[in-house]
Amino acid sequence: DVSKRFKLNLKLANPNEEPLLFILSAATSKQEEMGTPSGYEDTPDASFLTLDSSEIKVKGESIKRVGLFLQFPNEEQYKNKKYQFIVAAQVAGAPLILRRLARVFVQTRP
Repeated sequence: DVSKRFKLNLKLANPNEEPLLFILSAATSKQEEMGTPSGYEDTPDASFLTLDSSEIKVKGESIKRVGLFLQFPNEEQYKNKKYQFIVAAQVAGAPLILRRLARVFVQTRP
């Protein structure tokens, strides 16, 4: 059942001595101007992937886990598909735009 909520984890690493505040968001490949690998398609809606929080503070020289939750509408069009989601992480208050993009690959069941 694609409509069941499914939890994943993403790790945020801060190699610096000072704590960092990360701003997180889910996006489509199109929004981030990223291609999708062969066999996958862009997610039809980035809101199918939600996060524990859109702001995560990570202490210096540490790693913190962030919960990602997947939930698709219970419709045939989303079953038995391979989708790519993008999670964007940006460091808040940085003098330069420090941003990383993570690909999240999802395969739904028939």
